[in-house]
Amino acid sequence: MGSYPICVKCLKSKVLCPDCQQRYDQGIICCEDVCASRTLFSCDQQSPGFIHAVPTRDYVLVIAQEDSVGDVIGESGRNLKSLACSLNCDVKVVGCEDFKKLVIALLAPARVKGFNRVLTGEGELTRIRIASSEAKLLRMSFDDLQKVISAATDEAVELVLD
Repeated sequence: MGSYPICVKCLKSKVLCPDCQQRYDQGIICCEDVCASRTLFSCDQQSPGFIHAVPTRDYVLVIAQEDSVGDVIGESGRNLKSLACSLNCDVKVVGCEDFKKLVIALLAPARVKGFNRVLTGEGELTRIRIASSEAKLLRMSFDDLQKVISAATDEAVELVLD
C-alpha cells in the first residue's frame, strides 16, 4: 500500500484521529486530501497513494509520484472517475519527481525560462521566470498558478514574466 496524506486508521474510519485532525486544522492537509485518500483507498487497497490534492477553481490537482501516476488513474480511468465523482469536480493527476519538474508540468505548454532563489525580508522564495510571449499559453491566472504551486510544493513562489 502506498502513502497517503492521512494515516491508515483515518483511511478506514469516518473521523480523523487527533494527529490528522491537528494537521487538518493547521492547513497541512485539506478536505480534498482526506476525501481523495479515502476514495483511492476504497477503490484499490493496493493503490500506490499520492502526495497531495490541491483544489483550484476548475478542478482538483492530485500530485503523485511520477512512476505511480498510471496506478492512481487506474485501469481505464476507473480510479480517476471515482475521484471525480467523490470530489464533485474534474481531477487532474500530475507526477512529481522534484520541484522543477512539477512546476514545468503545471505550467505546460508554457515554457519556463528559469528558477531563481531569492532572499526576502520574510524568508526565501523561488522566482519562476516565464517568457512574456508564453503568457497566453497559461491555463490559469497568475494568482491561481502561484497559489497552486505554493500549495503543491510547500514553498513560497513568485511567477514573473520576462
